Amino acid sequence: MSTKLYKTLGMDLANDTRRNREAAIDGFIQGEHRIEVAKATGRKPGMEVRARLRAEADRKALRSQLSALDEALTRNGQAVTALGQEIETFLRTMRDQTADLARRGVEAAEARQARENAAARPSFSPSPY
Repeated sequence: MSTKLYKTLGMDLANDTRRNREAAIDGFIQGEHRIEVAKATGRKPGMEVRARLRAEADRKALRSQLSALDEALTRNGQAVTALGQEIETFLRTMRDQTADLARRGVEAAEARQARENAAARPSFSPSPY
């Protein structure tokens, strides 16, 4: 095999494969070490990875839908603005009604307190006897 032309190619391939295998094993060991350190500090690496993967999937799905959402907002912009104004008007009305009810409640409580205070006063009228 020493006189064959493809010997160096074969040796290069074998050496590259060996280096790649050793790098993969080293990466696996480093990853396992990181997981063990994370577990020792009280973290939950499995849940963190799952959350990260879900967030990435959500981001990808959202990116694909943003253009459609932007187009819908452009198309329906006036309706969205009108709806926002209706909501604002409704909330203002509710705030005013709530303030009015609170004011009436305070006034009723003050009137009730005044009646109770008046009823509790002793009478200083002269005794008929």
